[in-house]
Amino acid sequence: PIPNPSPSPNANQAQQIESLAALALVLATDAVLRMAILGTADATAGTANAEPEPFRIVDFAGGSGPLALPLAALLPRCTVVIVDVKQRSLDLAAARAAAAGLTNVHTWCGDITDYQDPFGLGLALHACGEASDLAMRACVNAGARFVVSPCCVGKLSAKSLDNYTFNATGANCSRISYPRSKAVAAVLDTAAYDSVACAGEFAEKDQLTGVRGALRRVCKSWLEHDRQLWAEEQGYT
Repeated sequence: PIPNPSPSPNANQAQQIESLAALALVLATDAVLRMAILGTADATAGTANAEPEPFRIVDFAGGSGPLALPLAALLPRCTVVIVDVKQRSLDLAAARAAAAGLTNVHTWCGDITDYQDPFGLGLALHACGEASDLAMRACVNAGARFVVSPCCVGKLSAKSLDNYTFNATGANCSRISYPRSKAVAAVLDTAAYDSVACAGEFAEKDQLTGVRGALRRVCKSWLEHDRQLWAEEQGYT
């Protein structure tokens, strides 16, 4: 028999977008329903104020909108904001939104740390290196729900260069300290964490076979669990 070919990079990316979008739809729909229920209760009690603002979703490091634009189409009553440091990418996103007739898409050019508007759901798909942690921190500070799918964990190593940080600040000085959580910092010093970050970096399926592949998976799991523990330590639930 002819073996099935490996999925193309584009097919993998499409699957990742669909998976994250599915989770975002569940969280956003639940939030919008809760807002509607509260609004109905206020109206019944005679305490309703002006029409509430649409539920706001922020796609951090959202680029030209491969995730944000489909969500905007599926959630027309929500506002979707694409945050990115590259104006060229945002211009492309705005043009695509206009061509699709989407009026609920907005763009914001700048560093993730500078975005201050309130929002209810934060997303980050392949936000490179520490950008995923900056997005998580923004969500935790805002008390927002979030779905983050990190990439380039090798760039979390202190010796690595992070292109997002350089594009945002013009330097390679990290704004995030690692390990993220006190729990992991108690058992891994910076040097050990750097080794785990480098080991957890992989892009091809053939890098996940055998004992070495199993260790790579364990290291990646450690990194993501560290992020989860950090959020819990901040009181996020």
